[in-house]
Amino acid sequence: TFFPDLDAIAITAYRVVWSFIFIGIVITFTKQWAIIRDIFRNKQQLTVIIICGILIGLNWLAFIFAIVMKQPVEASMGAYLIPMFGLATAVFVFKEQVSFLKKAAIVITVCGVIYMIAVYGKIPWYALGISLSFMLYGAVHKFVTVNVLDGFFIEMLVLIVPSVAYLILAPGVTPFFSEPLPMQGMIMLLGPLSSLSLIAFSYGIQRLAFSTVS
Repeated sequence: TFFPDLDAIAITAYRVVWSFIFIGIVITFTKQWAIIRDIFRNKQQLTVIIICGILIGLNWLAFIFAIVMKQPVEASMGAYLIPMFGLATAVFVFKEQVSFLKKAAIVITVCGVIYMIAVYGKIPWYALGISLSFMLYGAVHKFVTVNVLDGFFIEMLVLIVPSVAYLILAPGVTPFFSEPLPMQGMIMLLGPLSSLSLIAFSYGIQRLAFSTVS
């Protein structure tokens, strides 16, 4: 891991904090605060976005735990499981028609995952946590109709209080400004890198078939 002095929860918390700061700056420059206020009046959309925020927080935590606990195989396996669960969700939940090529691709993926699990020799709990949380995030996100920037800001807003509380109150967490400058820079980069990838994913979720995005 690039952050040897930080535990998995602290890394996840910093990811949330700097994502929140980054998207807050974007919202300010694009002058969308009035839209954010309107979303808080829409209880149905707000509830869906809150659920998305919780799911992406669990996904980040599961992935970082896998890395910190030196389980890179399971972290990688989670990436292979996502399209498998995603296609099943597309077919059985969203009733999408799937092409022969996509079916063939998922059969190959399933065979590969079964082989990896057999070689691995135990149930890959981290991989299951990573893949299921991200698949559920995508599935729930299908019901988000607001602008992806505004939705992502609220997702981070859901997670910001527990994240800041952990960084301040948890014993053993090195204060941000006590870290070396290169480490501070890497921690800050967690924000835009995480935000841009998820914003792009959310944009695709709103406009493409779930089977395509998966």
